[in-house]
Amino acid sequence: MHTPSWDLSIAYSGIDDPAIARDLADVEQTLPTLSAFALDDIGALANAVSAYEGMDIKLYTLGTFANCLLSVDASHVAAKKLQGQVNALYSKLSQAMTPYSQAIVNLDEAAFAELLTHDVASWQFRFERDRLLKNRQLSVSEEQLVTALSQDGLLAWGRLYDSITGSLKVTLALPDGTEETMACHKRPVFCMGRIVCAVNRHGVQSLKR
Repeated sequence: MHTPSWDLSIAYSGIDDPAIARDLADVEQTLPTLSAFALDDIGALANAVSAYEGMDIKLYTLGTFANCLLSVDASHVAAKKLQGQVNALYSKLSQAMTPYSQAIVNLDEAAFAELLTHDVASWQFRFERDRLLKNRQLSVSEEQLVTALSQDGLLAWGRLYDSITGSLKVTLALPDGTEETMACHKRPVFCMGRIVCAVNRHGVQSLKR
């Protein structure tokens, strides 16, 4: 019996793949451009969504890659670092997208229909869902604050749990009389769930560079 592992070559060749640093840098450099789109122009809103999606796919792939590694070795230092970098960038990306998300949520029906004529059809369900819940949204600045604080608040508790459980070890008595010591990892189904989400939302291309 051996520790389980993932074949993640569809995304990156390994944790030291130079493409990981390139993708992180690309998102970091592209992120500031998201604030350049006008909020009162339908075409600009569509372009903002497209720009967001490009960065979202990269971060989703990076996050899935890190989570898969951590699902079989919760003490993987490099994967933890990557996960932290992805979470930080996701927070910034979500905050940058908030003004556009709220602008879309508050469009009248005619303007919303016009938006959907642009290359954002894959987002229609999410937009329609968000529009149904628009009465529950906070102001742009408040939504951004909640997103920023969640990194060291709500999400930090999950990371603490994973860190603690990942430090636990168990010794398995195998049928052939040998023993093997393994870490108590996060449930692989969590990571598989991330992969399913990535495939369903963006298609198989989301797991490719």
